[in-house]
Amino acid sequence: MTKNLTITFIFVIAVLAVNAQQLTKPEIENSGIYFYGSGISNDENQAREEALREISEQIAVKVSGKFEMKTKETDTKYQETATSIVETYSMATLSEVESIRTMQPDGRIEVFSYVSKES
Repeated sequence: MTKNLTITFIFVIAVLAVNAQQLTKPEIENSGIYFYGSGISNDENQAREEALREISEQIAVKVSGKFEMKTKETDTKYQETATSIVETYSMATLSEVESIRTMQPDGRIEVFSYVSKES
């Protein structure tokens, strides 16, 4: 009897320790120490990809731009046109990403993923 009680006690402590370590979505968002993103889809993999895309956009963005000036002149008219083009690319390798999966009332899955800014 004592042995069963001891095993039960250890199991309860282990479960409480695991639950104590799990962060909630608001804790992560308000902490300022995580990059995070979320995705919602009927397909869990697609939802995770959306979440990871949001994270990668926060981490590494390359911006390039170019400016084009065109002029056109005829005998009686002078026309000048300027065009500015800005392109952005996100490049990041993500590791140690944690995720919280939540089933939505409509049956879709929300994946909220986060990674420490120090990773």
